[in-house]
Amino acid sequence: MHGGKTPSTIARAEERLRLLVDPAITGLAELIARADSDSVRLSAIRDLLDRTGYKPSVQLNAESDITIRIVRDEQPIVLEHTIDHALNGNGTHD
Repeated sequence: MHGGKTPSTIARAEERLRLLVDPAITGLAELIARADSDSVRLSAIRDLLDRTGYKPSVQLNAESDITIRIVRDEQPIVLEHTIDHALNGNGTHD
């Protein structure tokens, strides 16, 4: 056993990762501003938006009721909504 799962080893690894957050954000910002390729810029933009909560919407189809529960760690608010399976995607019955 090499000690990779000891609390002190895990804590040091987590700290090393935390120290890389600011340089990673700076790197994404530089790619967005200066990348030679439009596809590289678009990928950086999507990564940044995805990681900051701006993900594209997702369409769900179900044969039963769906409960969606959103809990954000940084905000002490919980949003919960149950969608009636008899409604189509725009809130009206088929």
